Amino acid sequence: MFFYRDCTFKVTLTESNKIIQTKYLEDTVTCIEISKDNSTIVTGSRNGSVFIWNFEKQKVQTHPRHRLVGHDFSVCTLAISSDLGVVISGSLSGVFIHSLYEGKFIRVIQHTSGRQPYLVTLTTNSQFFVYYQDIQEIGIKISFSHLFFF
Repeated sequence: MFFYRDCTFKVTLTESNKIIQTKYLEDTVTCIEISKDNSTIVTGSRNGSVFIWNFEKQKVQTHPRHRLVGHDFSVCTLAISSDLGVVISGSLSGVFIHSLYEGKFIRVIQHTSGRQPYLVTLTTNSQFFVYYQDIQEIGIKISFSHLFFF
C-alpha cells in the first residue's frame, strides 16, 4: 500500500510490485493504516479527513464505509484495532477516537500545550500511547476503561 501527493493511494502486490488498484481522494493522503486482519484500511489526509475503507480480496471497496470528522488540520498519524473496534487519528487538532464499525465520535484528547502528536500506538491490553515531539515528554498512556462512558 502506497500513497502519493496526487491525492491517491495505490494497492500494490508486494511480490511483483504491480499496482492492482488506485483510489482517488479529495486531498493528499498523509498517512494510511491497515488492520491486523487485513479487512480494513484507514486513510488520513492533508485536509483533515479520515476515511475507513473495507478491504477484501486485495480490493478496496468503491466508496468509503465512513468519513470521520473533527480534524481542522492535516492528519499525521493513525492507529486501528478491529479487536477494540476503534480508530485513533492524530493532528494538531488533537487525538480523536472514533468507533471503527459505526464511525461515531467517541472522544478527543488534546495536549495541554497544543502540540501535534507524531505517533499513536495501540496495545493488546486496551491502552494506547500518544507520542509527541518533545524531549521532556516521551508520551502519554491512556486506558480505554477511562474513555468510554455509557
